[in-house]
Amino acid sequence: MNLTVVKDADRTGRTYESPIPPDEEILVERAGKGTSTDRALIAATNWLTQQAACKD
Repeated sequence: MNLTVVKDADRTGRTYESPIPPDEEILVERAGKGTSTDRALIAATNWLTQQAACKD
């Protein structure tokens, strides 16, 4: 018998028994999801453009 056990970890290596909490919570209206007014999409895009690995 093989038993696999997994723990989720955040980018700092801290492990969690429950879902990993977000660094920043963004309230999004259903009507705006996937559009240019999607607050979560805007926040994610802004965060990614600040990361060294995402720069040209």
